[in-house]
Amino acid sequence: MELTPAGAVAVPCIVFVLGTMVGSFLNVCTFRIPRRESIVMPGSRCMNCETPIPWYHNIPIISYLVLRGRCRNCMARFSPRYFFVELGVGILFLATYLRFGLTPALPVYMAVLSTLVVVTIIDMERYIIPGSITTAGIVAGLLTAMCASISGQDGGLLVTSLRESLIGMVAGGGLLWAVDQCAVHIMKKPGMGGGDVRLLAMLGTFLGWRQVIVIVFLASLSGAIVGIPVVMRRRRSESDQISHYIPFGPFLAIGGALAIFFGQDLLDAWQSWIIVTPRY
Repeated sequence: MELTPAGAVAVPCIVFVLGTMVGSFLNVCTFRIPRRESIVMPGSRCMNCETPIPWYHNIPIISYLVLRGRCRNCMARFSPRYFFVELGVGILFLATYLRFGLTPALPVYMAVLSTLVVVTIIDMERYIIPGSITTAGIVAGLLTAMCASISGQDGGLLVTSLRESLIGMVAGGGLLWAVDQCAVHIMKKPGMGGGDVRLLAMLGTFLGWRQVIVIVFLASLSGAIVGIPVVMRRRRSESDQISHYIPFGPFLAIGGALAIFFGQDLLDAWQSWIIVTPRY
């Protein structure tokens, strides 16, 4: 879609602002979903004094800066995470727009990335990935692929048929399920859990089985880079067993996000390398 010069400036700004608003809502989701609370009612409130936060004190990014990260009523500090999630999701939405433009893929991958943000924060804080999130994501991924198949247009989507989506779901969930069973029954070690299995299955429905390979590779690479130094440092405190555990969900989310933006380029580069590499 061709934009006028004014539109070329206005649309990215609108997308960024929309992202900050979604980020503010995701902050609510990350707090309430694990506690099985409604994400709609009641409205935002201070967790210290329970005072409802009016809309003019709940403007993404701006309110945090103006109020210096404090509740206007009791002056309790809000976590800096709220600010960084709002800013980060705004940047993610802007990057998604720059990558896909005004195509059907734009809202789809905005939704996927928003889900990955929520999953990452919850898994880091509580070591769980709520099944309600990933199950809804799997259904949404299958419906998206079915709609793309019916319309006959890819719209920038990586998966454009229900068959591709189903194969991606089975490949993603099946791969991690097999690894989990191997760890539990053969290596006699704790598995990674059903949450990670469902998360990769969800990503497979949206991105396809080829991207599942990319996601696992990127997740394993980022997990090794971050995880090995952390585990070595944490082992000094042998009394806290759970401190040795690093959730894999955030690394799957990183792999999924990178696959959305660069996965096809990585697959094309790998395929080109295979073709041009001489055989001896």
